[in-house]
Amino acid sequence: MNKILVLGISPGFAGSPQKSMSIQRVKRWMAKCGYEQTDYDWRNLVDEAGALPKMKEVTIKRHEVSNYEKVVCLGNKPEQWCKSVKIEHLKVPHPSGLNRQWNNPEMETITINNLNNYLAL
Repeated sequence: MNKILVLGISPGFAGSPQKSMSIQRVKRWMAKCGYEQTDYDWRNLVDEAGALPKMKEVTIKRHEVSNYEKVVCLGNKPEQWCKSVKIEHLKVPHPSGLNRQWNNPEMETITINNLNNYLAL
């Protein structure tokens, strides 16, 4: 187990991590912070592709997350779950291209800087 967990909502519909623009964006962020894909783990709140679960439908358990030193939440739903089970974390904007926050050209730099500061182990 790595020290860092990236916590998403659910797998996307891209079919593979290589085709997922969201995964590629997160990998870019992490690389700019000095982390390779083997340096962190990735989990989702649910395993169903494209799901937008209600909190009572979340299948991941607290003990599966609480042993990580750093948890990076991709968007609101993972942050909401971490708060509900009292797990320290950093929320970053969901990496989907549909997220309007990416209309701000500075958001990528802001996100990478926030990640870099938080992940300083």
